[in-house]
Amino acid sequence: MSILSKSFYFIAWIQIIHSGVSSYEFHQIVKHIILENPDAKTPGLPDDVKLEALCGLLFFILGTFISQSKLKYLSIRGEERIIETDEYLKPIELNKASSTDVVINNDPYGEINYLPSFVDIHAKRKLFKEYLHRSL
Repeated sequence: MSILSKSFYFIAWIQIIHSGVSSYEFHQIVKHIILENPDAKTPGLPDDVKLEALCGLLFFILGTFISQSKLKYLSIRGEERIIETDEYLKPIELNKASSTDVVINNDPYGEINYLPSFVDIHAKRKLFKEYLHRSL
């Protein structure tokens, strides 16, 4: 994690904690107002407390996005070097990889594309009704 993402996390936590404490103090004051005068209209949470909580959430999200880095893997072959994401799987062009399949009219994804035919539910219900009538 970089120093920038850590500072965003720190600012976010400070703002969220401060908005929580401010909200608690506001509700304590409102509670005293209601105890003194039960007919008094209760005010809503101040906008600055809401804005502070939202800014804290925004800083937390920004810190999370900034802290992301490329994934690194150890080599399967036992090499003592770390493989980054762009080295792990090489990009291929599907038209070059499947040119022989196109020539022979073969679908490499046939197991996925061609599902077995679905059951005709109306015919099954008709058979079940006939079975019930015969058994009664």
